[in-house]
Amino acid sequence: MNEPTRAVDFHRVLAALSLAVASHGAGCARTHDDLQGPDAPLLERKVRVGLLTPLSGAAAAEGASTLRGAQLAVERINSQGGVLVKDESGRMLLELLTGDTRTTPAEGAAAAAKLVTQDRVDVVAGGFSSAVTLAAQSAIAARRTPFLIGGASTPQVTRRTDVDTSWMFHYFGIGPHHGKAMARFLAEAVRPRLAPERALRVALIYQDTAFGQDFREGLPGLGLVGWARAEKLPLEFVADEKFPLGATDFRRPLKAIQAARPDVIVPIALGEETLAILRQGIEELGIESLWGPAAIPVETPHSIQALGRLNDRLTIATYFSPYDTPRGAVDPVAREFRAEFEKRFGEAPGASAANHYDSMFILKRAIEDAGSLEKARVRDALERLDMPALSIPVEGGRIRFDGHHEVRFEMFVTQLVRDAAGGETRAKVIWPPEHANAELRLPR
Repeated sequence: MNEPTRAVDFHRVLAALSLAVASHGAGCARTHDDLQGPDAPLLERKVRVGLLTPLSGAAAAEGASTLRGAQLAVERINSQGGVLVKDESGRMLLELLTGDTRTTPAEGAAAAAKLVTQDRVDVVAGGFSSAVTLAAQSAIAARRTPFLIGGASTPQVTRRTDVDTSWMFHYFGIGPHHGKAMARFLAEAVRPRLAPERALRVALIYQDTAFGQDFREGLPGLGLVGWARAEKLPLEFVADEKFPLGATDFRRPLKAIQAARPDVIVPIALGEETLAILRQGIEELGIESLWGPAAIPVETPHSIQALGRLNDRLTIATYFSPYDTPRGAVDPVAREFRAEFEKRFGEAPGASAANHYDSMFILKRAIEDAGSLEKARVRDALERLDMPALSIPVEGGRIRFDGHHEVRFEMFVTQLVRDAAGGETRAKVIWPPEHANAELRLPR
């Protein structure tokens, strides 16, 4: 009874072997170009991407947003077949490995060293906080690993001379150019409303680190103070107060600012610092000035919602808004990214999420242009990079790294408004006029 069955099984095995041999022969007939194109096989080896970001400490909320932006991009890239590596005649998926900086320079340096030595990543992205990123660079440069910096505003990360910055690429709007946009906004939009017959009285309260200093001036003729003086703008700086990284009590510098009677107070601080400055200045000291434009770390859903009823006092200088897009911008990627992020994580993305979403696609393109995971070739490909803008508007609409390995972003200013229907705070673009969707509102 069993013999016929075994005979049938034997013939089936023969048929299967014949088919396998035929398939193998067809595979051998494929050309080298086939193996390097859309039909390239998926390889077991993965592209190891190190993400340096604060998952704990004072900037943990921004770090979580950074990680989510990168995760979303990695998921999309992998779902589309991964990264084509021509030298390997195949495609590789991205693998994201995180290094928690804990929002301190010492921990940031340790996390970077682990990524490039123990985890042996192919490339590094991230780097939230200027002070932390500067501390982390030495280990990365020593291992000659490309570092796409998407979270530090100081231009020092690609201009310092004590480490090999040929491996560093900056995909973040640098502080001196942020400060320039702040100065222009104050002179063009705020002064005509508050002080049309005199200079606008401006007070600064800034973090005494590379971050705050670069927004204030940073490079010759740039920054809020540097650009105003170079262009002889009608701005009078009546107070200039600084505070250390990690400060929580801002009453002393705020009292000095209050005594100077400014028209507008510009806080150059991280998100939680800015929230504390506004609460102590408005609620405790009763300062009635207009506030802002604040720095880009405040342009996050968490910070915006945490402001509560203080939102009508604040403007923010940024290049990416969780809730609004500059009028006239060509932004299909930005709109798609915001919708996909909110669907995936149940919240709107901040600028850190956008920076690192874009960063994954930039690294994918550089590896494919290099055709290799050899680090020097990936570095060279980043230097030659020329690709369309993604979720963040860049000058000229193309992502290109200049001689300083920097990319220039299109800056704009938003103001926070309370959505009567939904009961939540939203940001609207109010400057420059050609991109504005709303007008500047002065506090009651």
